[in-house]
Amino acid sequence: MDRRAYGRLVVPFPCSVPCHIGSAYQDFGGGGWLVVSVLSLLLAALSKEQAIAALLAVPLAGLMFGSRRWKDAIAISAPFMVMTVLYVGLWHRYVAFPHTAFDPLPQGLALAARTLAFYGTATLVPNSAALQSYTLHNFQGTAAIFTGIAYFVLLAGLVTWLWKRSKPLAWLVISGILVYLPIGNFPPSPSFAIGPYRLAESGVAIACLLGAALWQTITFKKYLLALPIVANLILNSWVTFVGINIWLTSDGAFRSIVHYDPHLLVVADLLAESLNKTGQSAEAADVLEKPLRYLFQSNDWPALVEAKGRSIFTPDVQLRLREMGGAPNAETIAIDIGNYAIAQAKIGQVIQAKQTARAALKLSPNAPTLNYLYGRLIFREDRAEAIRRWELALRLSPKYPQCAASLAHERLLDHRYSDVIELVGRALPSMAYDGQVFLDLADAEAAVHNYGAARKALEDSNQALFKPSAKAISDRQERISLEMATPSRGP
Repeated sequence: MDRRAYGRLVVPFPCSVPCHIGSAYQDFGGGGWLVVSVLSLLLAALSKEQAIAALLAVPLAGLMFGSRRWKDAIAISAPFMVMTVLYVGLWHRYVAFPHTAFDPLPQGLALAARTLAFYGTATLVPNSAALQSYTLHNFQGTAAIFTGIAYFVLLAGLVTWLWKRSKPLAWLVISGILVYLPIGNFPPSPSFAIGPYRLAESGVAIACLLGAALWQTITFKKYLLALPIVANLILNSWVTFVGINIWLTSDGAFRSIVHYDPHLLVVADLLAESLNKTGQSAEAADVLEKPLRYLFQSNDWPALVEAKGRSIFTPDVQLRLREMGGAPNAETIAIDIGNYAIAQAKIGQVIQAKQTARAALKLSPNAPTLNYLYGRLIFREDRAEAIRRWELALRLSPKYPQCAASLAHERLLDHRYSDVIELVGRALPSMAYDGQVFLDLADAEAAVHNYGAARKALEDSNQALFKPSAKAISDRQERISLEMATPSRGP
């Protein structure tokens, strides 16, 4: 779904740390598995920074395997600490520190409990709704909080019970938690969207636990206890099969996620963008309007955002945004609002679209796409302001092809032919599918008596995916031929 998804392929490595550490303690002198384990955790952290939490499992391993002495626990942790210093150095050098925000303690604890309820239910009772959900939309109210507390008590009891009977298994559970919790929606990490699909990131630990539990029930002939474990495995397999088929296409995945989780703004925006491109703008507007209305808690939220600007991000709005799987980033929200304005304009709600675009610009006044969009919306009533917006957009993004093409057409009408030629050069080859761009270039080249270039532009126009009418091309060809046959007169 995004470029980070490929990096997450290595995120399961922290979950293999138990195997690595166990093997290292079988042959501490060799250290081969220790090297593999350190590199695995480094790669996992580089792909997704939250994976560094698994580091806490390393010293704990020293107290559960091998000699179980503090001296050896510190020794096994030393290479990981060197790796951590390297990781922090790389992060400081190449990556901006992630946004963090701290919620009041009651809200933070409630958020943690609801998240645990979400993950616990998805783990114990796998279902398609959980697979396609990323936020806490379906876990509102006090019932979800009490469910999360119940899961916490059960989990604490399980760890305590295992600690007395099998410290390695207890450590495996703790390791799974360390990988599991940071990818949840726990404060103060607003950018960590949740979703049970990320079970894959701690899938090794969960698979080991299920396997160990099933083996124990069969070994001690507790067949009645084995039944729910087997049922869970079967249900997981079925949900996974269904999920794979849903996710075969991006639109199918986006539609399914929005159906189960309409407040996930990032996916709603992706689906709306796709719908806008395929002429389904009414649905696009509906898909985006729901999460934005929920975020700002107002039916007239565009007017509210336009009036307040960035001060709209009150603590309550920020908390809702984190629950919706996002961070209070004004620029990102502004783009989402801009896409809503596009959908409004395409279904004829131009007046409303203008207000929505102004609201987006209040949040991100230097966004090239928003300035270009607002210029398009106000062009008929204020051409000068529209052109000013396009000029600003091109200063901010000099190679913005759609904006360059639009401004080139207006420069042609103003007889600024050299500007047209320069702007069309920016627009191409990204706009080579649009024959009108080549027509504008042909007119400009002919106006400065560069007839060879003008004819070439007309040929390219006729080859474009969206070609102009045959009459428009033939009229220009005749005019160029006539001008070439007419002797130039001096001033």
